[in-house]
Amino acid sequence: MLQIEKLLPGYNCGECGLSSCREFAVKLVDVAGLDRCTILKQERFLGRAEQIAGLLACSEKTEDIIGVLDGLRAEFALAPLPGEPSCREDLHPFNPEAHLKEGDIFRYRLLGRPITHFAKVLKNKQGIVTVHLVGPGHLLQGLPAPEDIGL
Repeated sequence: MLQIEKLLPGYNCGECGLSSCREFAVKLVDVAGLDRCTILKQERFLGRAEQIAGLLACSEKTEDIIGVLDGLRAEFALAPLPGEPSCREDLHPFNPEAHLKEGDIFRYRLLGRPITHFAKVLKNKQGIVTVHLVGPGHLLQGLPAPEDIGL
């Protein structure tokens, strides 16, 4: 929206039926809507409509994120930070007496969530455990199930 707003004339003339170019940029959903801006058709703004059309096309190409288990459309997906093997979380265990140290693997299930997570400890400081999510692959190697810390 901000990129589109920068390409609009910026006169806030109201010819499009809205009170400002910013409002026009917010409400613009397709290329056909660009016809409402009469000033954008002037020669001095030549090429800007095509740039805006390109921005609108990019925003339309996003594909839906569908949940593997429930089949529902998600609003966002978590991804690891650059250079990290998986997503990072800060956890607050119910049983702080669990002596988790760097490298330990444990399991937990967030309240209200149906899936058990497995995590590897990055640090444990003042009752907050920072972890990387790991899959339960170690269970396939015959290793014992990790401790459940209860979140």
